[in-house]
Amino acid sequence: MNMIVSGRSNQTVYLFSKQFLMHSEHSQGYGDFVNAFRKVVWLTYRKSFIPMQPPSSFTTDTGWGCMLRSAQMLLARVIVVHRGESEWGKYLPVPSEAHCRMLRMFIDAPKYFAYYSIHRMTECGRQYGKKPGEWYGPTAVALVIRDLVESHQSIKDSSSKYTSLSSDTGQGIAVLVTDDGTLYLDEAIKLCTDPALVEQVDLQDDPMYNPKQQPWISSLFLIVPLRLGLNELNAEYISPLIEALKFPQCVGMIGGSPGHSLYFIGSRDKSLLYLDPHTVQEAATEAECEDPKFPNVEAVDTYHCKVPRFAAASSIDPSLAIGFFCKSSFELMDLVARMGQLTHFGLPFMGVMQSRPSYAAFDDDEEEYPRTKKSPSFEDDEMETASEGDDIQDFVLL
Repeated sequence: MNMIVSGRSNQTVYLFSKQFLMHSEHSQGYGDFVNAFRKVVWLTYRKSFIPMQPPSSFTTDTGWGCMLRSAQMLLARVIVVHRGESEWGKYLPVPSEAHCRMLRMFIDAPKYFAYYSIHRMTECGRQYGKKPGEWYGPTAVALVIRDLVESHQSIKDSSSKYTSLSSDTGQGIAVLVTDDGTLYLDEAIKLCTDPALVEQVDLQDDPMYNPKQQPWISSLFLIVPLRLGLNELNAEYISPLIEALKFPQCVGMIGGSPGHSLYFIGSRDKSLLYLDPHTVQEAATEAECEDPKFPNVEAVDTYHCKVPRFAAASSIDPSLAIGFFCKSSFELMDLVARMGQLTHFGLPFMGVMQSRPSYAAFDDDEEEYPRTKKSPSFEDDEMETASEGDDIQDFVLL
């Protein structure tokens, strides 16, 4: 496998926050990058899986499920980071038991252990007006991820070592989806801390108490759906997005071009490294699903890509979602600080506020300023209505 572009030496490639300097295909950096890239979970179209619930009865997601697959990859990355890459992310030279068990969560079957199967994702999507076979946008799929993670953590059968989302320290995962490109810190902290412990603190006895320092009972998985332009990505956002992908908290970005979703996991110059779900592979059979030792080594290999690809950042659609993962309030505050530095690269794509603005001033004039609970809106999620097959131009390291 040869991945160095002819005539280009000393390439610097980022895979998430890790930097690799590749002098040639024989350099240490090249080998390290290949190994690190192959460890990232790759989820693609599958065919011949157990039919979905009537009336859909789909046995493949080919042609319509790429955004769901991209979201699965994003979530798989979160689980690996949350549970620990040394065990849950171990794929080479032999996949660990924990890694295989994690992949079972994504097997395409209506099974109790497949918490994030294409079957369960489409069933969850119905509450947002999405039917199996319809294309999802970044906002809709982010809400599905949130709901499935919450559901998984509420299942008693998911308390075993290999099916639980809880880390070794007992932390779960709290998913926060921003609805206007703004992170409200009080909402994030409330999701991740135990309110009972905060209430027990007597502020008169401890006036310096800061709830931000409260030990978290859940890690924070922050998903930020964005629309950064009208018909094309505003060039002022390109550099900030590339820098954000290098943050230690970043777990990747989902987007691509209309009808052609990708999972972005790194960068090289002004190009984005991605995993492409548009490869059709055989799904697990009924017998394989029932085998607790599945996936075996051969099957695990189908969940890992061997060919890194890059796309020009300027070619991606303005509708996308970027994910961040914080295990503590200190990591969240570090993320906020890093966000503040993005003004040096261009337009910041996400705002940060302590809390939502209060609209109490309008309470006396309810008729003039009606306030209703806003239901999920996908009006800006233009990618979801596009048709499949509108590929973005890419190039492989050759």
